[in-house]
Amino acid sequence: MTVRGKGRWVLIHRCTKCGRLRLNRTAGDDNQLLLVRLAALPLTMPPFPFQGLQDD
Repeated sequence: MTVRGKGRWVLIHRCTKCGRLRLNRTAGDDNQLLLVRLAALPLTMPPFPFQGLQDD
């Protein structure tokens, strides 16, 4: 998910067969809650463990 231009959300799709990336603009009638859930999904799967991070 990314934002382009005048705040337009764009879905980034990677083909599971060839790896090609495609950009798909969202439409005005797309489910806004579902778009936010998709945008937040990477935050639930960080590339490193948060358990080891602490404020000292």
